[in-house]
Amino acid sequence: ENGDYSRTGDVVSGAYSAEEGKVVFETITFDENDIGRTYIYELKEDKGEDTAIGYSEEVFYAAITVSDTGEVTVDENGTETGQLFADVTYYLSYGDPVPDGSDRDRLSDALATPVSFTNAYTAAGSLVVDNVQKVLEDGTLTAGQFSFSIVELRGENGDVLKNEDGTDQTAATGTNDPEGKVTFTAISYTQEDIGNTYYYRVLENNTGVAGITYEERTYDFSVTVEDSDASDGTLKITPSAATAEAEGTDPAFLFTNCFDGSVRLTKTGEDGELLAGAQFQLYVRPADGTYQPYASEATTNGLYETNAAGVLEVTGLPEGEYYFIETMAPKGYVIT
Repeated sequence: ENGDYSRTGDVVSGAYSAEEGKVVFETITFDENDIGRTYIYELKEDKGEDTAIGYSEEVFYAAITVSDTGEVTVDENGTETGQLFADVTYYLSYGDPVPDGSDRDRLSDALATPVSFTNAYTAAGSLVVDNVQKVLEDGTLTAGQFSFSIVELRGENGDVLKNEDGTDQTAATGTNDPEGKVTFTAISYTQEDIGNTYYYRVLENNTGVAGITYEERTYDFSVTVEDSDASDGTLKITPSAATAEAEGTDPAFLFTNCFDGSVRLTKTGEDGELLAGAQFQLYVRPADGTYQPYASEATTNGLYETNAAGVLEVTGLPEGEYYFIETMAPKGYVIT
């Protein structure tokens, strides 16, 4: 103050926080030359090397005014020492120079409470559900053929949580590979989730592909999130055993679909009239590549006949290549 103060930027004191968070700085000493002067110090936290800690970037200011108490102490050797008093006030801001003012005039926002530096512990972890298997009966799986979702539940045995637009709150999505293994996106967690338990449901998305009977079974599981024992920024994420909505359980979250193909044939005459009683034989090409009559519970030789509407329909067909051959024309007609 009084025009003789300059900010040197020198570090004059340091400290480490105690377990309870209190910080006691090393002693700053003054002598008779400092009486009547005010010194301004910048207080800030040094960033450490712990990557799990978000260190405070706050800066505070301490104005220390030194005065003479008028008191004198005498030591055992008879030496007299005058006592000084250092009065400290903390501030939030140190602004631009004030015309005809002192450095202390640049301080503002005095604090009524002790200075407090707030750090944030950060932690992250994720869970990838990897024990979901897809089976397609009477069909061949291809990559990405079926899609799956993991939705969040409102507590154990609760309803599916909804977004504002009414859609399910989806925590992860996945698709199958050609071998049936379903790969999901990761479910992520942070330090805000520590101590919480979350409930989920695994389900297959019915996209309405013709000829596919979709699995309706779902699987529920829960996940608990804890801090790691070392509090090193990692999380301990523990999923529970899954429970099937339907009776019975499988070694994995198993979803079984059935390929249920169908074909519809309409027989008409030259003038477009619908013809009943026309007989056709259905052929299928199996894995060996040789076409042969399609055998089923309805017919062992693959023969089908059009109904009164001139239509024949075959359902329950497995995946494959098929063709019809007309073997008998309706009464009064010939095969051309």
